[in-house]
Amino acid sequence: MVTDITKANKLLIKIGGSLLYDEYLNFKTEIILNICDMITKLIEKNYIVNLIIGGGRLSRHIVSNLKNVGLNTIDLDHMSIMATRIHAEMLSMILSKKYDINNIKNYEELLNKTNENGQNTKINIVGGLFPGQSTNAVAAMAAETFGSDLIINMFSFDYIVKNFSQENSERKRISKLDYIELKEIIDEIEQSPGHYELFDHSALKFVKRSKIPVLFLNGNNTDNIFNALKGEDIGTLLVG
Repeated sequence: MVTDITKANKLLIKIGGSLLYDEYLNFKTEIILNICDMITKLIEKNYIVNLIIGGGRLSRHIVSNLKNVGLNTIDLDHMSIMATRIHAEMLSMILSKKYDINNIKNYEELLNKTNENGQNTKINIVGGLFPGQSTNAVAAMAAETFGSDLIINMFSFDYIVKNFSQENSERKRISKLDYIELKEIIDEIEQSPGHYELFDHSALKFVKRSKIPVLFLNGNNTDNIFNALKGEDIGTLLVG
C-alpha cells in the first residue's frame, strides 16, 4: 500500500459525470478534451492509468423524468448505469485513437482485464456495473482488481467539507479524513438511483478493505492531478 501519493504509479481515476455537463445538459467539450489530454500526459510520464466514469447530470435527468412511468428502483438504477456506459463509450472512442482500450461492461470482464505485463498504454474504462451502488463503488472494486496504488476521485468541488450536503454550511476544508469520518458525512447524503453523490457505503467498504488511499480533487482543473502527484497539499485525502 502506498502511503505517500507522490510515489503512486498505478492510478485509478474516477471521473465524476457531473464534470461533463453544464446546467442545461450540454456537453462541456473543453473539459472532456482536457481530461483526455491529462490522461495522455500521465501515460507519457509512465503512469499506468485506468478510468471509471460516472453518470452525473445525465443519470439524474433520466431518473427524475422516469420516476412516474412505473419503473421500480432497480429499473431506474439500470437506466442510470446506461448513462455511465454512454460516457465510457465516448471516452473509449476518443482515446482509442492513441491507445489500446478495454471498454469493460460487466463484472466478468472486470476480473479478466488487467494491464498486461504492466503496460501503461492499455487503458481499462469502466462505467456502472451493479444496481444499488455508485460508480465510486465500481472504482474502489476496480482499484483492488487492478492493483492500483491510488484512487483519484475527480469531482466538482475543491475538497470535502463536514456538512457536505448542506449548501449554506461553513465550507471549511477537510484536508485528510479516515473511514469513520467519511461514513458520518455520507450518512447525511441521499443514496438513490442517480443520487450517489460524493461516495456511497459500498465504495467505503471496498476502500476500507483494500486500504487504497482516495484523493478527492476538483476535476474542472486537470492540473490539480499533476500538482497533487508532485506533493502539493490540495483536495481531500481519505486514508485508513
